[in-house]
Amino acid sequence: MEAYITINSGEREGILITLRCPATIGRASGCDLRLTEDKSVSSRHARIFIKDSFHAIEDLHTRNGTLVNGRPVRIHFLKSGDVIQVGDTMLRFSLSDSATERRMDGELADQVEAASETDRSGLKVGFSKTAIGAALCGLGAFGPWPQLAVFSLAAIILGIISLAEIRRGASRGLPLAAAGLLLGLGTGVYHLRDIAFLPYVYHKREMACRDNLRQIHDSLTKYRTDNAGRYPPSLLELAPTYLRDSSALRCPSSKDAGVLAEYVYLASGRRDSDRVLPVAADPDSAAHGKPGGNVLYSDGHIQWIPAEEMAGILEQFAPSEQSP
Repeated sequence: MEAYITINSGEREGILITLRCPATIGRASGCDLRLTEDKSVSSRHARIFIKDSFHAIEDLHTRNGTLVNGRPVRIHFLKSGDVIQVGDTMLRFSLSDSATERRMDGELADQVEAASETDRSGLKVGFSKTAIGAALCGLGAFGPWPQLAVFSLAAIILGIISLAEIRRGASRGLPLAAAGLLLGLGTGVYHLRDIAFLPYVYHKREMACRDNLRQIHDSLTKYRTDNAGRYPPSLLELAPTYLRDSSALRCPSSKDAGVLAEYVYLASGRRDSDRVLPVAADPDSAAHGKPGGNVLYSDGHIQWIPAEEMAGILEQFAPSEQSP
């Protein structure tokens, strides 16, 4: 039994094509029946295949849809003489064996009902996967721990599986599956910011902070050399004679805490000593995204100090009314 498609519109009107099922209709290069001149036809618009010994057509979830005899269809059993519309192109389906067509007329109702039942089952499968994916996205997006981003990854995987099943015609729910996939990607990016991007930014700024403190140490060394070992009353005394760029007096991460503050100066009026004492400290104990801060010591080394210990250093060494 041979199946044929006759093009009934457009530049190729009247052309008769023998079908070799399964056959795909569309504009893409891999399609069996290419309709490149019709821009309203999707890349992969529809396919004709054999199901239970009968020819059927399936719309491949296109924007403009597929019509048979003027009615939109998703899966439809074809009989000889049916007119198929894809985009703006009209196609006529025909069979060479009229006896087969008569047999199909007698069994068509049962086949359509069975196909509808399969479609409804597939609909449940598709919706259940995307619903689970949406729930996992919610956990990933609003959970209290960044590690819950794994739920966003699971949602993305479920969304891809749903889209693959939809593409094969096993289920519907394309908008829901696409929305679940996008939500998963969005929450994944949100958590990637907390897990990877922000720690990277904080690390870079902490390194810049340490570089600032090294510049302050070098400037203080020059100042003490010129002033008989005495420390300046304020860090501002260093600029511009000993410190060309006064921005080095500010912690680069302090603006993340809502301020742009100078380092806390802990050596006002002090003279050189054999003791290793703190000289300058971060202005905010959470400026680098974690409790604590950098402290510059008189011998030039810089040490990360936890927040509780930092509070003790500031209480002991910071003047009660501090100027920078």
